Amino acid sequence: MKEKKIPTWEELLASLNACNSHPADTAWDAYRYLSAHLGEMSSEEARSLLACAMKIPLPRPSLLHSCLLSVALRMAESFPDFKLLKFLILWGYDVNLRSEDRQQQVGSDGRTFISLEDKTERAVRKYLTSHPSECPLQPVKELPMIAQPVIGYVHSYDAGNDYYHIYDNLSRHFVAISPLQKPQIGDFVWFSPIIPRESKFKSAIVIKPEDPRAGQETFGMTEAEVTQINRKEGYMGYRLLSFPPATSEGTYAKEGYASLRLVVDMNGKPASNALRKGQRVKMLLYLTRGKDAQKHNHIEKILVSQ
Repeated sequence: MKEKKIPTWEELLASLNACNSHPADTAWDAYRYLSAHLGEMSSEEARSLLACAMKIPLPRPSLLHSCLLSVALRMAESFPDFKLLKFLILWGYDVNLRSEDRQQQVGSDGRTFISLEDKTERAVRKYLTSHPSECPLQPVKELPMIAQPVIGYVHSYDAGNDYYHIYDNLSRHFVAISPLQKPQIGDFVWFSPIIPRESKFKSAIVIKPEDPRAGQETFGMTEAEVTQINRKEGYMGYRLLSFPPATSEGTYAKEGYASLRLVVDMNGKPASNALRKGQRVKMLLYLTRGKDAQKHNHIEKILVSQ
C-alpha cells in the first residue's frame, strides 16, 4: 500500500461526500484520520467516524478491514462506552482475520509484536473484566474465545498481582485479573471462561457470586467411603465411590488421604470427631498440579451428614 498523508477534516468531509466514486480511498481516509486524531476526539465522534468507514461496501477480509479492527481496539481502551463485543460481531470476527493477522509481526528494527488476533483476545478479556454484565449467556460463533458461563470455585488469591485462581468442575484452572466484584477464597462464582485459541493462559471473567449451597450443588460433590482414620496424625484415608465429570486435565486417583481439618457438617462446622471408618461422605474434589508437574486429587471440603 502506498503511504498517503493524513487528510484534514475538510478533506475528509469532501471525501465522504464523494464516497460513491472512490469508496476505498474514502475508507482509507477515514481510517487515517481516526487513527491520527483518536486522542483528540470524543467517543461519539470516534464511533461515528468508525461507523462510516465500516458501512462502506468493500471486500472482506482486507488490510483496511484489519486496520479498522486495530483502531477499534484502541477505542475500547480509550472509551468506556465503546461496545467492543458488538463491534467484533459487526466486523465479522474471527472469520475475517487474514493469515497475517494470526501471526506475530516483526518490525524493521527486528522487534517482535503480538498478532492482531492475540491483541483482540487480550482486549476482549480486559473489556469483559470491566463490563462483566456483557458476558454472553450463550456461545457466540463470532467470538470463539468466550465460553458459556459456568460455576467455579475460588481456590486461592495472589495479592501481589490481584489474581484470583478459579477452578471449574472439569479441573480447568482459570485466572481472574482484578475483577470488579472481589470474591473470597472458598466462594462459588459464576464466571465466563476466556480461552484463547493458541495461549495456555485461561482467563475468568467473574460475573456474580453464588450462594454456597447452590454453588456446591451445581459444582457437584463426589461420594467417597472412609477407609481409615488416624486422629493422632490428623488424617483419613478414602476410596472414591463416584467420580467428578471426565476431564482432559488428568486422571482422578480412586484412593487417597485427606486432612481431618477438611471434615465439616452441613452447617460448615468442624465434624471430624463424628467420623467413623466405613462412613460415606461427600467431597468437593478437583485436580490441581503438584510439585511434580502432574495433576492430583485436591480436596477442599469433606461433608458428613448428620
